[in-house]
Order: sequence, then C-alpha cells, then structure tokens
Amino acid sequence: MTKNYANYLLLISILISGSILLQMIWYIYSLTSNFDIRFNLFQACQQLFEMFGVPFLEYILLAFVTFTLLHLLWFCMIQIKKLHNLRTKITGLTCSELSREWNSRFQTNRIHVIQCEQPFAITVGFTKPQIVLTTGLWDILSDEEIESVIYHEFHHSYQFDPMKTFMMELFAKVLWFLPILKWLAQQFSIVQEVLADNYAIDKSGQRLHISSALLKMINSKQVQHPASFVSFADGSVNYRIQNMIEPNTSSKIKWPLVNSAASLSIFTLLSLVFSKLLHY
Repeated sequence: MTKNYANYLLLISILISGSILLQMIWYIYSLTSNFDIRFNLFQACQQLFEMFGVPFLEYILLAFVTFTLLHLLWFCMIQIKKLHNLRTKITGLTCSELSREWNSRFQTNRIHVIQCEQPFAITVGFTKPQIVLTTGLWDILSDEEIESVIYHEFHHSYQFDPMKTFMMELFAKVLWFLPILKWLAQQFSIVQEVLADNYAIDKSGQRLHISSALLKMINSKQVQHPASFVSFADGSVNYRIQNMIEPNTSSKIKWPLVNSAASLSIFTLLSLVFSKLLHY
C-alpha cells in the first residue's frame, strides 16, 4: 500500500461524487431559473417521464434530488457541530502538564492530553489536525507504545486524514445509491491506517510497540466518533495486524472488478440513451 494508492482512491471518489452532485445542483438551478443545460442526467430523466406520460415520477425525481442535497448540507452541519463540541471538551479537559511534556518530547504543539479514563488516541481537525490522547492510555500502554501511537497519529495529521475521511464518509452516506463509494471509503480507511502504522514503525525502528499498542487498545471500549477525525484503534484491524506480521501481503486488496465494470457499463448506457432523448 502506498500514498499514491490512497490518493487514487480519494480521487476516484471525488470524481464520481462530484459529477453526480454537480449535476443535481445544475438540475435544481435549471428548474428555478429556467436555465437550459445541454445535458444533465436528471433533466434527461425528467424528459423521459414526460415522454411516457408519467408526470408524478417527475415529482419523485425532484424530491429525491432535493433530499440528497439537503442530506449533504445536514451531514456537514452535524459534523461541524460535533467537531466544535469536541474541541470545547478538549479545551476543558486538557491535562496541561502531560501535554507540555509530550509536546516537548516531539517538539510540536499538536499534542493534547485530556483527562479521561477511557484509553483512546485520535487526530482531529481539518486545516491543522491536532492529536488528542487520553490519560487512560498511560494505564495500559508503556511510554514506548505511546510514542508509537503518537507517531501513528502524526502521520494522520501530516496527511490531513481527518478531512479526507470526512469527504469519503460524506460521499458514501449522501450518495448511498452508489455502492462503489462505500467500498472506496472502506478501502481508504484501511490504507490510511496501514500507512500510519508503517510510518510509526519507521520512526520507532521496530514493530513490537505499535503492534502491542494496537492489540491492547482494540480490547478496550472505543468511543463512537464523527467522520471528522480518525482514531488509532478504529477499524482495519485484520489488515493492520497482517501488515505487521507479513508486510508484503497487506497490499493485496482486490478491486470489485465485476461490480465496477457493471456500474460503469450501466452508467455509460444510460448516459447515451439520455443524450439521445434530449434531441427529440
């Protein structure tokens, strides 16, 4: 697994989702402003319904597009609110002494240790992601294991993974009728966690500490979190353990070739049919 592979997954998701969402926005705009666009899948669907004399389907189509766009806005607002509430809690629960100590060790200002018995480590934020550790980590991990966890989270921070994760989750949930987006989000989560583990291994010089930290933390209860941050022990566990035991085998993730080919064929066929309809 490489950084290029992760970027490839992200790019595909953005292209697919962006094309659909932009067409939805243009479709709504054309209805409200009487602006005629040459080709739009949703406008073509509307004309197809008119041609066959089923106008009630036009209202269903409009409701579907409107609901999708409103769902997009609602999801963004909910995540922003959760992120704001989380930052407020972090500020109120910050353990200043431990935060200063570990920031000094890594010569950074991105580490925040908060008072909480539940052990977890997360990276949160979009523009300058911050690393949040709980004091519960010190109850189950050694200092060497905590250092490996911090290196893992630093990789997420440097790569802006919270923002990328948010985008992938947003597309997968809002455009639920495109299953390939959910698959892309799942694979992206796996890749970003494995890459972060590899970064921690490179920095610490061994696999023992990051692997033992992972095993200890997956046995602890993990908090539910919004899509705007990434957690150390969140998902991809089987791939991550396999990567630590046999590094060369973790990259063998199979693409759903049959589903992808079928989806692409259906999308292309519909596009050709709808484009012909627009000329009648």
